[in-house]
Formats: sequence, structure tokens, C-alpha cells
Amino acid sequence: MLIIIGVLGLLGTMGMLEFHKIFLWFAHYWPALLILWGVIKLIEYQQASRSGIRTGGIGAGGVVLIVFLVVAGLTATSLSRVDWQ
Repeated sequence: MLIIIGVLGLLGTMGMLEFHKIFLWFAHYWPALLILWGVIKLIEYQQASRSGIRTGGIGAGGVVLIVFLVVAGLTATSLSRVDWQ
């Protein structure tokens, strides 16, 4: 997640992407990031089960990530619906 955010920020700073378009993309597709995170956690669980290793669960960092993503996503979605003119 941090790598993706960093790459998007770098491309925006270099002028290859407009921050407005990045914001609109995030405002519309942030639930896909939650789905992707869930799929990754399922794959990790399946691999650990096959290896016989006990899984670590979500953890505090995962909970903070989910809360931040949901709050930021709902805020971005609400702000994208405002008519700024």
C-alpha cells in the first residue's frame, strides 16, 4: 500500500499524473483496495495452513490500515460529490 501511494505521489509530483485524477480514482475505487487486502490475507492464511504454520491474524497494524482506508475513502467519496463551483 505504501509503495503504491509513494509511486502515485511521485508520478503526481513529476507532472505525469494530475493529483485531481488520482483523488477521483481513489474516491471511486477505494473499496477495491479493501477487497485486495482481504484477498492477500486469505492467500497468506492458505499458505500458512498448507505449511502447518500458525497464522498471525490481522494485527494492530492491519486494523489501523483498515480504519484509515475506510475513513479516507468515505471522506474522498463525499468530497468528490460536492459541486465546488
